[in-house]
Amino acid sequence: MPSSSLSSDNGIAAALKPQLHKALQPLCDESTPCLPALEKTCQKILSLTGGLTGADQLGRIISHDPALTCKVLQIANSIAYSPQQVITSVPHAVSWLGLDTVRSIVTAAQLVEQLGQWPTHQHIVSGVIARAIVAAVHATELGIAVDYPSPSQLFSATLLYSIGDLAISNQAPDLYTALRRLPMTHRTPAARILEETTILGVPRLKLA
Repeated sequence: MPSSSLSSDNGIAAALKPQLHKALQPLCDESTPCLPALEKTCQKILSLTGGLTGADQLGRIISHDPALTCKVLQIANSIAYSPQQVITSVPHAVSWLGLDTVRSIVTAAQLVEQLGQWPTHQHIVSGVIARAIVAAVHATELGIAVDYPSPSQLFSATLLYSIGDLAISNQAPDLYTALRRLPMTHRTPAARILEETTILGVPRLKLA
């Protein structure tokens, strides 16, 4: 990452930190990262665009990772997808399952593997990960339904938006639980933003 980008990120974190709830302030400390980084393979897959080119690139990336290859082929041959013949190649699996389904499989596998790094919060963090992936898939399907130009990009955007929730749930589970109760109050968006600010110190979107 360019030094100018790092300086900008550090400046944003420094300005945000005093506003945050005390329990969340460590999220802004560069020396104590709150979340493990996604592996480069997963980062590459999330950055892919849709179409035949993206599917070809996805197949090549997965083929270089034996563990991901095994997972994708296992799911492609599962009862849930009922292939007419045994699928033995990654390109065939990507074609059969679809680009966005494979992206969700890879992302889910990556995040689930990282649950071991949150031994005290596995239950709540696993729920955040599950909701994030479901929301990302739904966003993609909605994009397709309304003829959005790049529906596959909605998957990454929705998933990354949920990283804020993942950080909160890991750093301060009680605050995340309080956030989860807000939509159930049936108040206006403006009222929810005010309540989020009361809980977190800043609106949830700003923190994300």
